[in-house]
Amino acid sequence: RHSSGTSEQQKPQPPGEGAEPGAPNELYENPWTIPNLLSMTRIGLSPVLGYLIVEEDFNIALGVFALAGLTDLLDGYIARNWASQKSVLGSVLDPLADKILISILYVCLTYTDLIPVPLTAKIGRA
Repeated sequence: RHSSGTSEQQKPQPPGEGAEPGAPNELYENPWTIPNLLSMTRIGLSPVLGYLIVEEDFNIALGVFALAGLTDLLDGYIARNWASQKSVLGSVLDPLADKILISILYVCLTYTDLIPVPLTAKIGRA
């Protein structure tokens, strides 16, 4: 038995009670952070990029790809530098957005015969 010098034992507090004012609730995390919105934007740009490649509108496709790359750069920068913008959802959503973008890119470039099928298959297994 451990004696702490006080006769009163501390009772576990329910989540959200007894916490410091302004402390975030451990059970709730705001999914609407800027990095998460940027990752969702990247996911939304992926089919647009695929369509532009299939339609062989490569100049606009390059611009959309550059915009998607900028969203990736910004979401990582913001999440690393502002603690309030970090989230568990973001740690899953960002790599998922990257995989969706690259998968659509490779499939569409293969469809238009700009990348050989074996290369796309090899990338798909990695």
